Amino acid sequence: MEPYTSPTQSSAGGYNIVSQLISYGTPNFNTDVSIEDIISPTNDPNYARANTICVNPKIKIKNTERNQITQVVFSYSVTGGSVSTYTWSVF
Repeated sequence: MEPYTSPTQSSAGGYNIVSQLISYGTPNFNTDVSIEDIISPTNDPNYARANTICVNPKIKIKNTERNQITQVVFSYSVTGGSVSTYTWSVF
């Protein structure tokens, strides 16, 4: 095997090693909800027929933990507008 020769002869070769370690423990909570999709209002062409832009937003949520979800509070606003809330409850 021939020795490595630097093209500029002013610096030697070397290695650049990069690594990442991500580990997760057991969740420290029992209640969690994720927003899976915003059906309306949206620009997504898959929901073009269900997209009533100004009324009745449709949001798909998912319970990602053990406890049964009985209520979700949404906070929302139009850019630059005041924040409003909507509470969804199981009847």
